[in-house]
Amino acid sequence: MSNERPSRQSHRRRGERDLTATSEVVDAFGRGLHVAAAIAALLAVIAWLRLPATRASGSAGMHMHH
Repeated sequence: MSNERPSRQSHRRRGERDLTATSEVVDAFGRGLHVAAAIAALLAVIAWLRLPATRASGSAGMHMHH
């Protein structure tokens, strides 16, 4: 019977990253920024396609109730 503790590697599931290493944290942060940028671009495209274009008419600048 061994008194050695199991390594942290053995407890991790397949595909999980070790976020205790500085390089892994930096990589994860970069991936998160890329995902956020992709979501923002997708939302901008959806908004551009869905929102109506504003067209100025002769009295568009003046909105008063008489």
